[in-house]
Amino acid sequence: MTLQFNTDLLSLKSSYVRPLILPHELHEVLQLPSNRQDAISNSREIIKNILAGIDPRLLLIIGPCSVHDIDSTLEYANRLKELSQSISDSFFVVMRVYFEKPRSACGWKGFALDPHLDGSHEISKGHYLTRQLLVHLAELGLPAAAEFLEPTSGHYFGDLISWGCIGARTTESQLHRQMASGFNMPIAFKNNTCGNIEVAVNGIHAASQPHTFMTLNREGQLEVMHTLGNPDCHLVLRGGREKTNYDGCSVANAVDYLEKAKLSSSLLIDCSHDNSLRICENQPLVFRSVIEQIQAGNKQIKGICLESHLNHGKQPLPKSREDLIYGVSVTDSCLGWEATRELVVWGHKALKNMGMNSLNLSLVVLLFFCLSLSSCRSHSRISVSSEYITQEHLASYIVGTPDPALNRPPVGQKVLLRWNLPEFTYQKLTCKLYLRFRDRTEAIETINFPNYYGIHVYSLLNEQYFDRQGILSYKVEVFADDELVEECRHHMWVELITFDNVEDKKS
Repeated sequence: MTLQFNTDLLSLKSSYVRPLILPHELHEVLQLPSNRQDAISNSREIIKNILAGIDPRLLLIIGPCSVHDIDSTLEYANRLKELSQSISDSFFVVMRVYFEKPRSACGWKGFALDPHLDGSHEISKGHYLTRQLLVHLAELGLPAAAEFLEPTSGHYFGDLISWGCIGARTTESQLHRQMASGFNMPIAFKNNTCGNIEVAVNGIHAASQPHTFMTLNREGQLEVMHTLGNPDCHLVLRGGREKTNYDGCSVANAVDYLEKAKLSSSLLIDCSHDNSLRICENQPLVFRSVIEQIQAGNKQIKGICLESHLNHGKQPLPKSREDLIYGVSVTDSCLGWEATRELVVWGHKALKNMGMNSLNLSLVVLLFFCLSLSSCRSHSRISVSSEYITQEHLASYIVGTPDPALNRPPVGQKVLLRWNLPEFTYQKLTCKLYLRFRDRTEAIETINFPNYYGIHVYSLLNEQYFDRQGILSYKVEVFADDELVEECRHHMWVELITFDNVEDKKS
């Protein structure tokens, strides 16, 4: 019996169909040498060890927002390779090589799918050039990072990638969670474009579990795949449309989500995208804030992502490739190379100094005892500290009693001021607390000390905290009968911090 099919019902709304080179055919043409295979396996293990806290270095995912030109990408890679060797005791560098671009609406979909940048979509050629580029990077000894968007991409390029990512627009996709569960490499899940962390945490949990699903194999045949689950999935905080999420309170909130889901609390912070308000000049501010948090003792932050290219900024897609500006991004705005190098070297020195401080912990403790607090002037009788406010500050959370406040716990930051000045018992004591906020504003609070000793707490909570994005730094001056007698500064107060207008930079 011959089966009859209604071709009108079976056909798709397509103008043409053309064959695509199969994964195994591309692998045969562009093979990876066995010694480079070992190097990629080794880089994956290093990343796993960093995420597990075994390797104390930070993971640094850095490179162009997207690949669009082979020559500029290879020039960037050679520069990055040289830089990575000089900072290898603080950072493990992985180059961002994003060959697919997810779009919120429409636009260029990436080098692997449209290598000529003109809508011709010569995908076989794009896949060939992409694999050729990745093989070059492997031979250079530079690990590669990529976002996996197309379900078949892993078959074409997966063996050349050391760190993979499920992006903000696909983090909730069941297809991508299943795909991630079968990868033999660390895979990151970003929070979605709205800033929702829970969907990414759910994605990490889902990808850690076994899955059975239909897929294509490297020979282009349909098959049923059963995965074992990927234990090396982790979170990337990239900000959202409503607010950034690189600050300490946001990190603590993300860690809380991960721990409640019984997942590893290790995470990375993306300095670009919505954390930088999509303004590349803001990336250094985020980067420095993250390093500051690590210096302050944060153990959950395991890495940083930066978008960087040979030259600063971005350019629109031209009508002809000949009109492209060399080494300038065609998607999101990127830091130029000199600014990138300066920033990363600063981070390396900051982390290295932190390591030296840790090696001399006993000396630090002795100095701490002698000087009262390292952040205060010598022989000071005042101390100032700041900390983030989360639900752990509620007594009901600690003892486990019912409390409506747990449904909407306070979120914010506080500055705690302590003083003990007995020699000024009979004088009028006043204090000025100077505050700098992350939204580029400042405030001064005048405090009248009722006694020669005591505690004062300045709190920035909930809506005010989100409006001002947290406290960046502070300074305290204490006066006895209007004469300055004590001063204490946050270590960042000594720097002159200036901000350009955000709207001016956008324009």
